[in-house]
Amino acid sequence: MNVAEEVKDPVHVMPRAIGLAILVVTILYCMLALLAVLTLPADVLSQSDAPLALLYEHSTGAKPVLITTIGLLAVLNGLVVQMIMASRMFYGLSKAGWLPSVFSAVNARTQTPVFSTIVVVVLILILALAFPIVQLAQATSAVILCVFILINLSCATLCRRTGRYGSMAISFVGFLVTAAVMALQTYSFFFG
Repeated sequence: MNVAEEVKDPVHVMPRAIGLAILVVTILYCMLALLAVLTLPADVLSQSDAPLALLYEHSTGAKPVLITTIGLLAVLNGLVVQMIMASRMFYGLSKAGWLPSVFSAVNARTQTPVFSTIVVVVLILILALAFPIVQLAQATSAVILCVFILINLSCATLCRRTGRYGSMAISFVGFLVTAAVMALQTYSFFFG
C-alpha cells in the first residue's frame, strides 16, 4: 500500500496533485527569495542561522514567534509524511513477503497499517533521542534519496521489460537527477 492507493482515482489525481504542489512551492520559494534579497543585504542573510526569521523580524518589527511556529509545524508535517511513507513501505514489503505478515495488517475501520505505523513511530523516537538533529536530518535525506533512486531504477527496469521506452527514459532521468543530488549531498557531508 502506498499513499496513492488510498486516493480515489489516483491515476488522474496524483500527477495533478504532485504537479500543483511543485508549482505552488516553487512560486512561494521564488517570491520569498526575491523578497529576502530586496529587503536585506545578501551578506546579512548569509550570516544568519535563521534568515526567514530575520526577514520576518526586520519586516514586521515583531519577534519571529509566528514564523518560528510555522517552521515548527512544517517540520512536524514533514515528520508525519515520513511516518506515512515508511509505514506504507513496511506494509508493501510485508505484502511482498519480505517482512512478517503483521506489518501488512490493516485497521478494519481506517484501512491503515497500524502495526507498521507504531513500529515507525518507535524507530523515529529512538533515533530522535539517540542522534543530534542535524545528523538525523542528513541521514533522513540520504535515506529518502536512496529510496527514490531505487524507485526510479525499478520503474526504468519495469518499463524496459514492458516496452514502454518513453516512460523508461523519464524514470532514468529521475534516477540520474536523484543520484546527482545524492552525490552532491554526500560530497557536501564529507568535504563541507
